[in-house]
Amino acid sequence: MTYSLTKRPFALWRMALLGLAMVTSALVADPAAARQPSEAQKAQIANAVARYDNAVTNGRVREAVGFFPPTLMRVLARDIGTSTKNTRARMINGRLRFGNIIDLSSFTLSTTNARYGVTRAGRPYALLPTKTVFRRSGGEKFTRVSTTVAVLENRRWYLVNVDNRRQRQLFARAYPDFRGISMPRTKR
Repeated sequence: MTYSLTKRPFALWRMALLGLAMVTSALVADPAAARQPSEAQKAQIANAVARYDNAVTNGRVREAVGFFPPTLMRVLARDIGTSTKNTRARMINGRLRFGNIIDLSSFTLSTTNARYGVTRAGRPYALLPTKTVFRRSGGEKFTRVSTTVAVLENRRWYLVNVDNRRQRQLFARAYPDFRGISMPRTKR
């Protein structure tokens, strides 16, 4: 069947609307499919998680700090009035000092119960359940269950623990497209 634009001027529009309706119904049928990182991206996240977990567990502080996202590092550096290089050095030194007072008993970061999504700007992410068990020098043990965000920036996955209001606000300033995304609260 042939449609003439002069005899049936709206036929082309009807066909376009029908196509749009079919695509929309497919997305409505499976809305998660439209808001999930690809399987390749999920595999990249799992790889980053394994490397980060290994660095943290084995006390390789410099390597672990290397997973801190660059945009977030710039916002933090601007807030404290210094360079990103100086901020990174401060983070490394702070973690090393922290390690002298508190012993990391166990660290679990996994993609098993991860919550995946894509921000309204199209940035894929994962919210990763994180469990850290510390032991103070006096022997007292405490556990923190929090969320680590896997964020894609410049084709690389970065990981950052966002476990208090101040960190959430800082993260939202660095990545405005994450506003409105609910992150689980930290449990101590």
